[in-house]
Amino acid sequence: MNALLFDPLDSLFFRDGRPYHRDQSQADVVSQFPPFSPTLIGAARAALARALGWSGKGAWPSDITAMVGDGPCLKPLDFGGPYLLRDGQPVFPVPLLLLKTKAGGLIRLRPGAQPRQCDLGEAVRLPEPATKAEGAKEAEGWITLDGLAAVLAGGVPEADALLDDDALFLREARVGHQRNPDSRTIQDDNALYSPAHVRLQPKVTLALNVAGLPPKLPRVKASPLGGESRLAWIEWGEAPIGLPEPPKLAPDPDGKLRYSLVLVTPLDISELGPPRPNQPYAGLPGTLVSACLGRLQRVGGWNGRNADGGGAPLPLRPLLPAGSVLFLEADINALSDIEKLHGRKIGARTAWGFGQLVLGTW
Repeated sequence: MNALLFDPLDSLFFRDGRPYHRDQSQADVVSQFPPFSPTLIGAARAALARALGWSGKGAWPSDITAMVGDGPCLKPLDFGGPYLLRDGQPVFPVPLLLLKTKAGGLIRLRPGAQPRQCDLGEAVRLPEPATKAEGAKEAEGWITLDGLAAVLAGGVPEADALLDDDALFLREARVGHQRNPDSRTIQDDNALYSPAHVRLQPKVTLALNVAGLPPKLPRVKASPLGGESRLAWIEWGEAPIGLPEPPKLAPDPDGKLRYSLVLVTPLDISELGPPRPNQPYAGLPGTLVSACLGRLQRVGGWNGRNADGGGAPLPLRPLLPAGSVLFLEADINALSDIEKLHGRKIGARTAWGFGQLVLGTW
């Protein structure tokens, strides 16, 4: 397995599923960040194809598709990520089980002891703070590798393990307009646009893990990444991006194993559906007890090789965001299967990096 490192030459822009067309209002269009994996994977595959001799037009020849796949089929490649690196070390979205108190401390959420009736069912153990703290709010931002390891072990990280967005990237507002070539004035009310780009801080890069690359890779030139004609260097690293070590799981006095799974990449639930309490989920051992879930995201994309020979947008698919947490309960005989979940991917389009989990306890 190798790492792919993306080092931007300038600011970046990644649009979301909202319209971004010339004849529609473009006020305050904010770049999505981090981008979803298909954006980075598409850039990397196209860059490698060009390095292998593709002219940039038409279909890839068979010798190239044998190395980088063809269209939606990635074989023989399999990706993990995307990850954000700071000084060469990965940082991850803060797990949604962490709350920040008014005093600046951190506390955890865990399934409540008392089942409650709600719109999810009659006996639902909603997440509750492990210790009471008035005014505690959801912790936001990013968490270091060591900080995530502390969360997986059932504790809370040190305060300096949490990072704000500004420590990793800044948003830059841009303003432009479409000009009438004859009058050299703005054409109409919808000619103005003001996208907000993203600029990575020094020593911050985007990365993917990839398995299945050939042993000897050609050097890749600066390649397009995202929208607005942005460019980035793509480098092939020898060592993959690592995940935190999982804790040792042990059964509780009642003989049950209680474990948590934290999403480090978004989970494509287009085939699974949303998690439901007191039911199995996604073939995971045991039963889902509770969950801390972020706001649903949607990812689309662009099909450059549709049936008409041109390009067309892809349908939006639902995602649970990275940082979401599942709390599960299983019998002790499932221990070996549970331990194999660390780093595994579930849901749809796992080869594209979606649905990667890290194992913890609660």
